[in-house]
Amino acid sequence: MKIDILTLFPEAVDAFLNSSIIGRGRRSGLLDIKCSNIRDWADDARGTTDDYPYGGGMGMLMMCEPLYRCLSEVSRGRKPWVVLTSPRGKTFSQEDAKRLLDKKDVVFVCGHYEGIDQRFIDECVDEELSIGDYVLTGGEIAAIVMTDAVCRMVPGVLAESESFEQESHFNGLLEYPQYTRPEVWHGKKVPQVLLGGDHEKIADWRRQQALGITRERRPDMFDRLELSWKDKELLGEDVRSFRGTRRLQSGDIVLRRFDKGESFSAGEELYRSLPLAIADELADMPEPESAYKDPLYFRWAVEKDGRIAGVCGFYEVDAAEKTASAFIAADGEDETGVLYSQILELLLLFAFKRSGFRRITVYAPEGDGHTASAAEENRMVKEGTARELFTSARGKESPAVYAMTAGRYFNK
Repeated sequence: MKIDILTLFPEAVDAFLNSSIIGRGRRSGLLDIKCSNIRDWADDARGTTDDYPYGGGMGMLMMCEPLYRCLSEVSRGRKPWVVLTSPRGKTFSQEDAKRLLDKKDVVFVCGHYEGIDQRFIDECVDEELSIGDYVLTGGEIAAIVMTDAVCRMVPGVLAESESFEQESHFNGLLEYPQYTRPEVWHGKKVPQVLLGGDHEKIADWRRQQALGITRERRPDMFDRLELSWKDKELLGEDVRSFRGTRRLQSGDIVLRRFDKGESFSAGEELYRSLPLAIADELADMPEPESAYKDPLYFRWAVEKDGRIAGVCGFYEVDAAEKTASAFIAADGEDETGVLYSQILELLLLFAFKRSGFRRITVYAPEGDGHTASAAEENRMVKEGTARELFTSARGKESPAVYAMTAGRYFNK
């Protein structure tokens, strides 16, 4: 990771970034951080870099030319991403730190005095970033903060990636409480779950604490989270109400729950590729209003261009094991099978990202190329052929079995 910091006070910035973890990363060669004094590119011996603003006003402004010369020299032969530390910039976040890490070559320009001539910003700066809604004497502290946040994620700077992946903000949550020796301090004990050695229970406790703290202290962050079944259970909420997701959308297709009174059948052609058992189950379903409350039912109408183009959902749902089978039936106009693939993509997103499923299975009967193709396009693994015959409108069949696990889904 290469970072240049253009500043009027390079010694102060360098002193901080030469210490602790970032300093160790610089000495090991993992981090290439250089602080350049803007005054070295001034026109006079005094190193003047500022002047009075046109139109009058308080204070002084940093001039274009010394900044431009400095930037041109330090970035010669490169095309770095140029960031101006500025109180009018976007508020810096962990997501911004990840984004700057991906740039691999960044220049921070530290503002000072009353600001910088706008012409330099327009010509040379890619973005402006702030570290909060307050004013500092200069941009050096902001540049140090952002440099630290970015560089600690460079592989090898910290001992393990888990050291930062479990910290506040990295995954959209504030960090859980932590404890070290002694076991009892001033009468306060370490939570018993951390002493038992059950790693799964410890992970659940930490997740529960992180969720609770984030909900209490940063409701804005909490509202952006996509909570799984397990998250809801850890928070002590009614899981059934969460499972009633009514609408999913991707591009020009929408999966929505059937409205009360709406027919579950949008035409017999939609059911010809379904196992008869599923078609019968759909016909025997309770009224939609009660089906929404039943966690064993996940049924959506597929809507495209304002019309119902299919049906899809889950059956054989095992709420304890978090497993289910998915089904899709689309109308005859989907000759290429693209609609099948889009529907399956949404079903898998709902299953793993929103609902905490561990495994989803899809059966592709003989001659049903759309389902098989959709499963393969979504990187499901073909596990063989079902032993039991599959009863469909075409008769008895032995369908191919495709599966996706949560581990494979999140690592694909």
